[in-house]
Amino acid sequence: MSTPDRQVIAVGIITNRNGDYLIEQRHAKQHLANSWAFPGGKVQPCESPRSALRRELAEELAIEPGKLRWLLDIPWQYDDKQLFLRCYRVENWHGQIKPEEQQALSYQPLSPRNRLQWLQNAPAANAGLINALLLPNIMRITPAAVDTNRWVDEVLARAAPLKQPSLIQLRPQRALAVGVWQALVKRLMADGHWILVNAAAQTEALIEQLDPQSGQLGVHLKQHQLASIPTRVLARWQQSGGLVSAAVHDLASLRQANCLSVDMVTASPVRSTSSHPGVAGAGWPWFAAITKQAVMPVYALGGVGPADLLCVHRHRGFGVAGISACWEA
Repeated sequence: MSTPDRQVIAVGIITNRNGDYLIEQRHAKQHLANSWAFPGGKVQPCESPRSALRRELAEELAIEPGKLRWLLDIPWQYDDKQLFLRCYRVENWHGQIKPEEQQALSYQPLSPRNRLQWLQNAPAANAGLINALLLPNIMRITPAAVDTNRWVDEVLARAAPLKQPSLIQLRPQRALAVGVWQALVKRLMADGHWILVNAAAQTEALIEQLDPQSGQLGVHLKQHQLASIPTRVLARWQQSGGLVSAAVHDLASLRQANCLSVDMVTASPVRSTSSHPGVAGAGWPWFAAITKQAVMPVYALGGVGPADLLCVHRHRGFGVAGISACWEA
């Protein structure tokens, strides 16, 4: 898969019984010296990424990997080289892990609260992977609000039965008082949920009013906001621990999202939907073209639901987003 212009890297995600992730420190003379990265290495000509990862883990860690489960692809451009990361979860292995190349090894916990520390210590290309290890693969989007109080009650009622922390995009499609946003976000985050605030014209004001330090709060940008919102506003939000999600409908907007270091995107419409009559779905080949260039997790949106996750993964997407089907899961 590697070419003279692009080096493919096979990456292995290994966890211990506590769920901590194995990382290794790159040597001082290596590219990205002293950063902490997941194990793996270069895919040689005429070698598949899976074969390369098995070879690299044997050489680096003295283990024989068992089942490898694909997680994410990340294309990345450094100043001096172009990389393509193919990332796998290493489900099991034979042998005892040891540093065969005298590299420093460490198992480290990963959580929303220490995500920024991970991002600071890891190669920049690993940002999308770190986010993918944390984020749920189903994004539940709320219906539009007709009445504010009724909408808040409905959101809380929808969230109440959820047994695990979920990724919830709050999209009232109308302006709400800052206090309403703050109270609803606080209530949902108290139950461990990840929250994306889709506030349209209120986004910049809410960034100044909401506290993102938990690491589980983000803003969701409409496609046109990718070009209009000040980059310094987003940068300050992310440096405080806030997430940024964005809607993309074409490759041009995806490239804007890549340049802004957006943490996740929704790509739509994959299929036609009743909410947008007359708008044809772009289809799975289009979705695959988006994921091929995305440096972050991509959620398929538009006529899809949890039953489509295998299809999403076959097209190198991360998850699904939606209203009715995703809340029913």
